[in-house]
Amino acid sequence: PTDAIDFAKKMLGGIYNFDQVEVAKEDLRDAITEKAPNSILSRALTNTKNNLKRTLTRQPTTVTQEDLEYIATIYEFRNGNLDILAGTFGQDLALMRSSPPASGEEFAERLLRGD
Repeated sequence: PTDAIDFAKKMLGGIYNFDQVEVAKEDLRDAITEKAPNSILSRALTNTKNNLKRTLTRQPTTVTQEDLEYIATIYEFRNGNLDILAGTFGQDLALMRSSPPASGEEFAERLLRGD
């Protein structure tokens, strides 16, 4: 601004108002792309990255017939009550209700497949 009046006009016109969400997004982009390597966020990301530990990815295990039978038995024991089964196995009740299994075997197969 050239003077106080110019500053006031620009401020009331919105030139100095920034969307805080957009500013935060830009800061994050700069930190990730290393445009601002000395920023607090960039240093925090670098420190976090350096403290990460390498892990081994576990391969999924194969499903045995015993697993299927055991889960099917639980299904039958609970009389196919999806409310109880969803809680027992930590599943989404609405999803289970949208396509209920016809039998314990079908329930077990879907559960172990992750459907």
